Amino acid sequence: VRYRYDSFETLEGTDDQQLVGAAASLVYRLNETLDGVFALSFTRQSADLSANQFSEAVITVGLVKRF
Repeated sequence: VRYRYDSFETLEGTDDQQLVGAAASLVYRLNETLDGVFALSFTRQSADLSANQFSEAVITVGLVKRF
């Protein structure tokens, strides 16, 4: 979980931004040297200026091999 607050001056005035995010992951052991990985991350930024607002969700699926 993460949180960030920024306030700065722009040409239109002051812009306050808040960013909130959370992430989770799951690792499944397939065998002694191979893991399957699933991760989900979500980020939301709100701001006084609508052009600086966004939401993002990232899904990651992969393998980790140990040698």
